[in-house]
Amino acid sequence: MKSCLGGGRPPQSIMEKKEGLAAMNLYKWCWVIRGVAALCAVVFLIGAAFGAKGDMSTFRSLRAVAIGILAVGFVIAVITLRCPRCGKSIRMNTKMKVCPYCGEKLI
Repeated sequence: MKSCLGGGRPPQSIMEKKEGLAAMNLYKWCWVIRGVAALCAVVFLIGAAFGAKGDMSTFRSLRAVAIGILAVGFVIAVITLRCPRCGKSIRMNTKMKVCPYCGEKLI
């Protein structure tokens, strides 16, 4: 029989239990940003295909959507590619394991 005061594993704190976006690390955010960039390129190329056929209104619309997606990707990169300890901006590199400024583990 276990005691109420001790024994067993202590409950997880909020900081230890990461769910959703909090569970994302630098490596995962780099892939999210690459996916947003790929989506932007696909939308722009589809728009360019419409533009080559002479449908300039669709081309302009899809170009505006691609620019919007690119802006969202830029905002995501600026917000998420930071060291969790010192808050300095980190370049998008999936091979980086520690922060070059403070030495905090990133992955």
